[in-house]
Amino acid sequence: MFICRHLPLTEIDSWEKYIDGNSTASFFQNTDWLRLYLKHFQVRDFSLGIYENDKLVGFAPLELREKTVGFLGIMPVVGNEKISDFGDIVASAGKEKEVWETIMSQFPNPNPQADGSKITIECNFIRGNSISYKILKKLGGKIEEVDSAPNIDLPRTWEEYLLSLDRHNRHEIKRKIRRLEEAKAFKVCFEGNPADIDDLFRLMKLSSEKKNIFLSPRMEEYFRDLINSLWNNKKLELCFLKIDGKNIAVVILFNFKDEVLLYNSGYDPQYYKLAPGLLLKAYTIKRAIEKGKKKYDFLRGNERYKYDLGGKEKKLYRIRFLI
Repeated sequence: MFICRHLPLTEIDSWEKYIDGNSTASFFQNTDWLRLYLKHFQVRDFSLGIYENDKLVGFAPLELREKTVGFLGIMPVVGNEKISDFGDIVASAGKEKEVWETIMSQFPNPNPQADGSKITIECNFIRGNSISYKILKKLGGKIEEVDSAPNIDLPRTWEEYLLSLDRHNRHEIKRKIRRLEEAKAFKVCFEGNPADIDDLFRLMKLSSEKKNIFLSPRMEEYFRDLINSLWNNKKLELCFLKIDGKNIAVVILFNFKDEVLLYNSGYDPQYYKLAPGLLLKAYTIKRAIEKGKKKYDFLRGNERYKYDLGGKEKKLYRIRFLI
């Protein structure tokens, strides 16, 4: 017998300890990420636990805003920004269908004193290859394609990766790498640490006006905490490209299972002729291959460079229910 009840994050130390063989959750549903989100952004935690005979088999990280319930971390925050890329629940392997059916059939009333009007359950940024997408489609949700998240299935070697690119992009990457090497004194640094956070902000702000606006004081505070928190347990890497001892490009990477996720980046436009942003990303792909990773995910957004580097389309959907 399956039952659904409130399970705020404050009442569970880590769902990872209880749910075996999770097949649905992405990096953005891990407990550390969700706790940081709740710490920095004032939202109403409406998370649910799904139990089978008193055993926790599912966890739905949710938040409530007026008459809409959505995935925790997915709804807009400061400046209407979205800081999480994929939405989903956590479910034990083989229990996904029962978990979702229990959520929908036993969904608790978030406002018992209200007028009884219906609420919207908004499942945003569901990946098209997630088991949840297929289940929610069968449950009759209203489906809308909202974004894409290109990714690469990594081969065994860098040479195989280069051969997988079309002729033009392969030629361009090789040519740009040679040009960067000719500039001398360059170094790819994977030993970035929390002390480098100020340089991360500098390069992000230099690279585009959009990122300059995005990095409000409150968002900078969140990023500092994010990096300091996830750095120590190897979930996050801060990587720089240096020339003559100066950082000219940066990326933030997340490590999740056998995947590497490119979360954010920046570069100094003064060096644009050397394509530092593109090449640093290429170097991190090479490093992921050497470490035996299976996938490199560019996350949300259809920027041209993601496809130039071999990214293949992955659709993201919003699925709505009125209950």
